[in-house]
Amino acid sequence: MGMLRVAVRMVRAFPLVIISCLAIGPGCTDVAQDSTQNLTSGDLKGACEPATDDNNPCTIEGCKGSDGEHVPATGEFCGAGALLMCDNNGFCAGCATDSQCGEGTECAPLACKGGVCIPQNTPAGMMVSEQVAGDCKVVQCDGKGGTAEAPEPKGTDCNINGGKKCDGDGSCVVCFEDAHCNGEGASCQGNTCISCDDGMQNGDEDGVDCGGTRCSKKCNGDACSTGSECHSGFCADKVCCESACTGECMSCSIMGAVGQCTETPFYDEDLSYVDPVTMNERSCMKDELVACNGAGKCLAMVKAPCSQTQRCLSDVCVDLAGNNDYCKGATGEPCQGDPTICASGECEAGLCK
Repeated sequence: MGMLRVAVRMVRAFPLVIISCLAIGPGCTDVAQDSTQNLTSGDLKGACEPATDDNNPCTIEGCKGSDGEHVPATGEFCGAGALLMCDNNGFCAGCATDSQCGEGTECAPLACKGGVCIPQNTPAGMMVSEQVAGDCKVVQCDGKGGTAEAPEPKGTDCNINGGKKCDGDGSCVVCFEDAHCNGEGASCQGNTCISCDDGMQNGDEDGVDCGGTRCSKKCNGDACSTGSECHSGFCADKVCCESACTGECMSCSIMGAVGQCTETPFYDEDLSYVDPVTMNERSCMKDELVACNGAGKCLAMVKAPCSQTQRCLSDVCVDLAGNNDYCKGATGEPCQGDPTICASGECEAGLCK
């Protein structure tokens, strides 16, 4: 029996572990939960879920749901100072006063009745002394000698796992209403606070912390007049841009890349890319005989005067008229059917090859 008591203590310490019938004793087989076998048969090879501890020192927990769920521990010493003995019915017998029975538990204190120690179940709802602060649960007696958890009222302050408020169902959550959240456009969605300054795209935002119905700042690519309207702080080419984008052959309104500072396409002279505020910094867009090379450089067009090779789109600067240097045409520049003005010497469909 002493070995069984050790096994019972192991079961009580680890109630969720599925262990062998040989370890927990009576009431368990892998065939039919047959309490009559009681460690007398070599067939005891199964496993089961141990029964919940009933806090009675005179019972041994068998298999949950079996006839031997709580088996009397006849002959075991019990009571205060282990001066009493367990009887055949699973009670601590031989007492004359309550003090001889020991303390029992908060929800099932022991009292001496007719010479045996019997648990006196505390009424349901009484809080036990040990509580976990801020976990949104109240541990109380269940009226059957055990305990049960009841949820704290909704809105009670808590501090478990980063939460702040009890949701009324026993969980500590960050929020369950908008008032629990801080920041621009803050709201509570799915017990999580989101806002226009949390560094994430969430809610109905069109981008990270911009756009949608809550955020005041516009996202890159949205139309703007000043940088103060944009989350990025930059308004270029009349759209919110990722940067100031002031290079002479850079634009933030290139189709397919609106909102990104992108190199102006080759030979593009479209003045729609010019920001009035930065017009002077984009001379390539307004001066004659110059165009963008598609790689962020403003260079001379075909037939434009040149002084050094690198100023021409074609990188070819020659004396065309006998007394002046002019740029020959780069691939894609207009040649009006004259191959001599092309750096390649070939003109096809009106463009230098």
